[in-house]
Amino acid sequence: MECHTFAAHKKDEKYAPFYNAHSTFMSCNTCHFVKEGVTYKWAEIVDGKVVLKEKGDFYGLRYIQAGDRVILSGQDSTAKIVPVYKGVPPEIPLEGNESLLKDAKAIASMHNALSNEPDDCHKKNGKMDFTALWFSPDRVDSIWKKKIFEGLKEYKVIHFPKFIWQE
Repeated sequence: MECHTFAAHKKDEKYAPFYNAHSTFMSCNTCHFVKEGVTYKWAEIVDGKVVLKEKGDFYGLRYIQAGDRVILSGQDSTAKIVPVYKGVPPEIPLEGNESLLKDAKAIASMHNALSNEPDDCHKKNGKMDFTALWFSPDRVDSIWKKKIFEGLKEYKVIHFPKFIWQE
């Protein structure tokens, strides 16, 4: 479910940490596998295989009041959102194909179909059905309103911890 380090996105210096943060709860191919008819589910790696999950307290599904703070649910979950095509999570089998990660043409084909616009996913009737992924109504509402991304646009420089940029 993962092809590279946590700091995969580097070209867009302003938003790269924001995009990289998504890798904590989405597999790389959630964005990089683009095909008509793809849906999305939660999955975990079990004995080296991607296993789709039907229920769980996955990261970010709901807000939790913790004293005077609000945190996201599923802090200990290892599940990630993955694409599902014809009932199966498509994977790029890296074992034995590591050279793909050094092949500029292969990498370009994986990335050219992408849009880095939050509207692709963060809108009603967008790429992802957050309700089908069990997000609570208030989380879906906050995702659709794009408050975090809109807030980031107001700043010329965004400071993220250095570990986000490390390989």
